[in-house]
Amino acid sequence: MAKSTRVPTMALELLLCCLTASLPSVSAVTPWPDKVISWWYASGSQESFEGLIAQINQPERLPLVTSIQTYCGHDVSDDGRIIMNPHQGNITACQQFFPELVKLGVRPELATGAGNCSIVTYRKLWADTTESPQVLLKAALAVNASGWNIDLEPQGGPDTGKPGWGCKGGSMPIGTAADAKLFATWLSAVRAVLKPHGIRLTADVASWSPVLTEYATLAPAVDRLQTMSTYNGASLNQWDSSFQTFIGSIPTSAAGIGLGVWNDSKAQWWETAAGAKAKVAQAIASGVRELACFRLVPSAAGGSDDTPASWWWDALQPFHEMN
Repeated sequence: MAKSTRVPTMALELLLCCLTASLPSVSAVTPWPDKVISWWYASGSQESFEGLIAQINQPERLPLVTSIQTYCGHDVSDDGRIIMNPHQGNITACQQFFPELVKLGVRPELATGAGNCSIVTYRKLWADTTESPQVLLKAALAVNASGWNIDLEPQGGPDTGKPGWGCKGGSMPIGTAADAKLFATWLSAVRAVLKPHGIRLTADVASWSPVLTEYATLAPAVDRLQTMSTYNGASLNQWDSSFQTFIGSIPTSAAGIGLGVWNDSKAQWWETAAGAKAKVAQAIASGVRELACFRLVPSAAGGSDDTPASWWWDALQPFHEMN
């Protein structure tokens, strides 16, 4: 999800320089499987990563974790550049954590911060189809990441002189379908530099955004679109409406169905065991090849209050077992 950006300091600029310096050629990562269960994790300290390893490194859970997408400090500056922002993750912790994931057979994926969520800022970034794709490539190679998840969420923001500032919604411009074409062009340029290295590209989309709802425009530019509009729903019918709109707009092979696996303690349909099983069953019946789960939250003591609840792992098992 989106978070606000900070103006980079000199130290951050130096860190970015180090990360984007010329790197030796490395071999491509192992080809991605067609069927994926990806998980979002809001990274923090090395200690929090250790808790995550303990959470997933269990015989009945590990086969249900294909990849983990996480912040490692990469963000979008107000002038539309990829920068390092310590409020968007810890690059040092990621450098230590990613090899541990690889040992478990889990693919680490980097995720962008959303910057200030201003469409004005995003247009500047998307106009750069030369430098920024190379920055993303070098960042992935620097930590041996298997993928990049692009989570840019154009939101209105309050009218404070900086459109979209703070990612809080408001009355300022949030983009149009024409911006989706600009976004798709940029994504295509990014994918072109990532693909030779076996690094996949995903992008988060949603029906609430005039830009991100242009599924058919964006799908050809990435390996998978991951929709946030199927995170929850008051009933199967309500959830299925968003589901059908999404998969009806793009090839099923390009669809990543977002599942909200947190618990807000309101006991709504989407956060019950029955709801989880119904959503996974619908995805299987429709031929979907990726479930994008939001999100993993290990408890401090590794106890029963981990997110997701234990029954979510049971609900995902049929997807893992299907051909």
